Amino acid sequence: MEYKKFGSEITYNKQEQRFDGDVIGASQELTFSGKSVAELRANFESVVDRHLSRCTAKGTDPYQKYSGRLIVRFDRELHRAISLAARADGKSVNRWIEGVLADYIARRH
Repeated sequence: MEYKKFGSEITYNKQEQRFDGDVIGASQELTFSGKSVAELRANFESVVDRHLSRCTAKGTDPYQKYSGRLIVRFDRELHRAISLAARADGKSVNRWIEGVLADYIARRH
């Protein structure tokens, strides 16, 4: 689920017979739960809205900060193939990977 630029990671708790969720992208740890999908979504949105209100009142940024740097390791053959594809497109490896990932994210939404 996504709401106001926040994502979620959801698991099912068999013992409690409910869904448990963590908010992704918040400046602090936020959790929510629900016994149905509708309840889960409502609680997710409520937790996010309360977080945004608290941050607005305190004058703090509600979103997790990202540096823009990501260290990734690839198999050597994949690294070679990426390098060749980037050169063929006239881009650096970083810009080529950034473009491929941006296209993938855009297609998902």
